[in-house]
Amino acid sequence: MGTGVRSRVLSVALLVVAVVFFLDQLLEIDWPEGALWPLRIVLLVAAVVVAGIAYAGWSAGEPAATRPLVAMITSLIGGACLASAVTSADDGTVFGSSSLASVAVVAITFGVVTFNLAARETPDS
Repeated sequence: MGTGVRSRVLSVALLVVAVVFFLDQLLEIDWPEGALWPLRIVLLVAAVVVAGIAYAGWSAGEPAATRPLVAMITSLIGGACLASAVTSADDGTVFGSSSLASVAVVAITFGVVTFNLAARETPDS
């Protein structure tokens, strides 16, 4: 998978997380009864995708490179926070803790942006 494809997949995963966070936490919409578990699963998959791609980008490159390392660390932190916020949610909510969900969205956003900046510096092989 090329760097451009990884960058697009990361952007889509970030968009999914940000849209669900915006709808759930900021607009406080009421989700239909059957939509909560699929949303939670999609969020967990997005967190794993972001963390996995950022980790793969770091492990395949130079270990001392700063941006891939920062992208990997922040993506792992964001993914862990998102997984914790989603799995601790009560019935009727997508996220268990709004502050943990906020940290997750910020960390994942920072990780994706940092990964994309690092990818621009590295020629596609």
